[in-house]
Amino acid sequence: FNDVEWVNDEGQSETVTSFSQVVPVIDDDKITWEDIATGWDVDVQASTKRLSKWIHIDSLANLGAPTIGGTNIRLRFSFTWQKSGALEVWVDGVQWDEKNNTWVETSGDIEFRDEISQEAAFWFENPHGHDSADPDKNIAPMSQRVRRTGNNFYSEIETPWSWLQSAVFPIHLDDTVNPAVAASADDADENIALAVN
Repeated sequence: FNDVEWVNDEGQSETVTSFSQVVPVIDDDKITWEDIATGWDVDVQASTKRLSKWIHIDSLANLGAPTIGGTNIRLRFSFTWQKSGALEVWVDGVQWDEKNNTWVETSGDIEFRDEISQEAAFWFENPHGHDSADPDKNIAPMSQRVRRTGNNFYSEIETPWSWLQSAVFPIHLDDTVNPAVAASADDADENIALAVN
């Protein structure tokens, strides 16, 4: 990811924390980056369906609190991506007008469709997360949006500060961009690179 920020509806933002460069620990099919920031761990684990990629934050104190104020404060993870010119981006069943530098938000998947056949080649799955009280019920109300600035495409995944305040820590956020292949498991490769400055 590029940035982890607090943002609000007034367009203000501030950095959440500073990250350290750490050596990952490999255990069978799982890779863990421990303490990329105080109380923050990241792990990636292979499964038959997808790569499971989680960010774990152990306490509200180690997440910190926003100081920007304003309306609708969210924790935002930002990713940069590229796409083939033969693909169109669809959000909630509507083609995204990427050339107009518009942005759209969704609680669903973001599809990448072949511009001729209109079949979905892959998609960014809806992000999800939970706290430690009840992983099945206290689900984080996360959303993702796509935007374009100049020639750069971004996916931004957000979790409301209001949910984070009431969550039982540690919390677990699967908010790394996760491409899922439309057909059989051998149709594409996914390469993961986690860069921590």
